[in-house]
Amino acid sequence: MRGSKVIETILEALRKGAEGTAGLLDVLNEIWSEKFRDRQKFYRLLNHLKSQGLIEGEKRGKKTFWQITKKGGEKLALLRERNLYGKEGACYEAEGDDTFKIITYDIPIAEDKKRSWLRWSLENLGFTLLQKSVWVGKKKIPEKFLINLRKRKMITYIHIFEVRKSGTLKEFS
Repeated sequence: MRGSKVIETILEALRKGAEGTAGLLDVLNEIWSEKFRDRQKFYRLLNHLKSQGLIEGEKRGKKTFWQITKKGGEKLALLRERNLYGKEGACYEAEGDDTFKIITYDIPIAEDKKRSWLRWSLENLGFTLLQKSVWVGKKKIPEKFLINLRKRKMITYIHIFEVRKSGTLKEFS
């Protein structure tokens, strides 16, 4: 798992209300139990985040209570956006289908991250580039993909057609 994903998870847990070091360890152990068995690595990471000004800790007795800082919130927003449009968020499993689907899009150049994410997603779904901004494939469109299009505010840029008579698309069969 990438370091930025670990940092995002810690900052997210703090934003949701985790305070104690033990609570943060629980969150990470659920996801990366193999990677974070060595508590020293975890404490080094917390100290690193603290030295960068992303989190701050307050000692209360023997316990340390952590919270995200304003700078940490800004970093979290940056990491969320990066992960939202990264290749990791473009992986789907699609079942084969008997009918062709044609997906066209017209995403503004200013939103290049969205176009890149869509291309990665369509490649992972098993679609083939027919021509610029036009993809074709005999795959069912996963609901998760449609939900993610809505989440990324991309629905208005995309059109999905189902073709029952193939015409010249026979070469893709």
